[in-house]
Amino acid sequence: MTAKHLWSKNIFALGITVASALALASCGSDNAQAPGENSLQERRPGTTTASWQDSALVSSTLGADKAVRINSRTNYITYYENGVALSKWKIATGRPGFESPKGIFAIHIKDVCPPWSRNGASAGPCAPDNPLGKKALWFNQGYTYGMHGVDLGHLYSVTASDPRARDQSSGCVRNHPENIEWLFARVSVGTPVVSGAWDADPQVVDCSGNAARCSGGPAGSGRPTNLPTWCAVQVREVGGFANIRAAANTSSEVIDVLDGQSKVRIVRKLTGESVGGSSDWYAIEYTLGGPKSGFIHSSLIDSSCRA
Repeated sequence: MTAKHLWSKNIFALGITVASALALASCGSDNAQAPGENSLQERRPGTTTASWQDSALVSSTLGADKAVRINSRTNYITYYENGVALSKWKIATGRPGFESPKGIFAIHIKDVCPPWSRNGASAGPCAPDNPLGKKALWFNQGYTYGMHGVDLGHLYSVTASDPRARDQSSGCVRNHPENIEWLFARVSVGTPVVSGAWDADPQVVDCSGNAARCSGGPAGSGRPTNLPTWCAVQVREVGGFANIRAAANTSSEVIDVLDGQSKVRIVRKLTGESVGGSSDWYAIEYTLGGPKSGFIHSSLIDSSCRA
């Protein structure tokens, strides 16, 4: 955190303006925010409200080391590493008239125990009734919009099966306490956040309210224990080769080329894209002048190794 939160339960009752109480969060643009070093933070330079609709830009943004996609249509967050979707979970976003901001942002404050104030109501840091919970990741306009936890009284808003029943907030992105704790531990200031409204989310592990599942990877993933440690690359003809790509997509960059004598280790299975549409891919590790990692289409792995 770049600024320390200070709190006094008597500040608001006494109507005292305290210069050090600069970091009160509200979640919603109708509540005045104190100026601060991050208060002018907006979308990433060169992007706009509609940037989430630019598929190429979104793809490159999510290709970062770590990235987050907020989908206010399905009300799910998806967590990415190096362009690969690893897990997702239910969230609550803005109700009608208080929609969560759309565009491409970056986390600029990692906040522990944020105090909360809105329309005369307030709650102290990590108080049992604090609707921000114990962790927050602010990505827009200082402390105005971010991803945060919830208190017990608002837990219902991130557990409903109907996405529209999760249109609950004043613009912030509510997370189950387990999910925000898991995410908080993995991202850093500067991690990109893409917020938009897509029809669907990647077919990955749903770890809503169960952080122990969040590191599980794509749905159906996991390397079966009966597979060989190293698997042979399968090529279609003598002198053939296998492309290793930067992402699970035949349009992504070819980072290496392996021949039929090569072996790779399967890390996990995932759904990617090829000429014919969605298909199975593998995240792999291999050795070529040193240890490397990448993605290979399932057709290029020996059949005995396919999961």
